[in-house]
Amino acid sequence: LEPLAIKRLIERVAAGIGRELPTIRVAVELEERLPIVSGEPSYVEQVLRNLLGNAAKYASGGTHVTVDARRIGDSVAVRVLDEGPGIPVGVERRLFELFYRAPEQARLVAGSGIGLFVCARLVEAMGGRIWATNRPTGGAEFGFTLRVLEGDEEFAHDEADEPRHPALPEDRDGHKVLVGPEASGVSPRA
Repeated sequence: LEPLAIKRLIERVAAGIGRELPTIRVAVELEERLPIVSGEPSYVEQVLRNLLGNAAKYASGGTHVTVDARRIGDSVAVRVLDEGPGIPVGVERRLFELFYRAPEQARLVAGSGIGLFVCARLVEAMGGRIWATNRPTGGAEFGFTLRVLEGDEEFAHDEADEPRHPALPEDRDGHKVLVGPEASGVSPRA
């Protein structure tokens, strides 16, 4: 594991997914000064890409998906919030089992039941936890935590010496927004 600027990673992945999956509109809502976390960048990117891909797969076209990240105690919680059909009650924990697919969704959407299993193993390998739940307003919330890296002021915050991602526009409320194919100027590797 290594020090990871989670804020920049989320912005980069959201920008790339917005271009790759034009059926969803991705909004990014991040705490202003997210701390550096302990993680493996490729693992975190894979988890985010899978959760965003699932949101696109299960939600209807044009749906909004929000990636939210906040510090909670000694962790940063990253949540992917969608406007899809939600999760059948009682299967939330089972979604992370190898090859498990909720029967209702399995009939409607193709899949293998491997993606969330892999996400769970990657998050657990970094010392975090992962969950799935229904949102009170409808849709699903998939989230995970990563441990805050403490004790080294050099890595105190994600706002270090590098500039913020310039390619994500803001909406009227100041949230970073990426809208599918309209974001053609966004570089996923910026």
